[in-house]
Amino acid sequence: MDNFKEYEINIRLKKFIEYLNITAYEFSKKIGSKRPDGIYKILKNEVKPSPKTLNKIKNSFPELNYTWLLTGKDEMLSSLINLDLLELIDKEGVQFKNVQDLALFITKNHQSLLTDKLYKNFILGIEKDGIIKYYEDLSKRTK
Repeated sequence: MDNFKEYEINIRLKKFIEYLNITAYEFSKKIGSKRPDGIYKILKNEVKPSPKTLNKIKNSFPELNYTWLLTGKDEMLSSLINLDLLELIDKEGVQFKNVQDLALFITKNHQSLLTDKLYKNFILGIEKDGIIKYYEDLSKRTK
């Protein structure tokens, strides 16, 4: 029973990689591994991640809630706020009357915000659904 519990971290890691919508190979490259074999073995539940691998994951993905990865407690994503977006909103002095105003602002500043990891992962998730294209088209029609 204890052996199974130790490998629950592998299941959570697999969920995180699925959330990122990348392959195990891409994930291993993002954490700086030269070969993906270790990640494949973790995902197949053959081995547990080493402390070195866990540290690479922690440093490569600040949006990942490390407590969740290790224990399963809390949410998968950390509660970090997208600071680049907030700074840009503050700098511009923009106030939003509704969600559409916010969406139009984000669409207009999309390229400059892509440098923010949290924003980029969020956008990559919603781009699949065509939401960005929808608001880009909407912003062109409202000009």
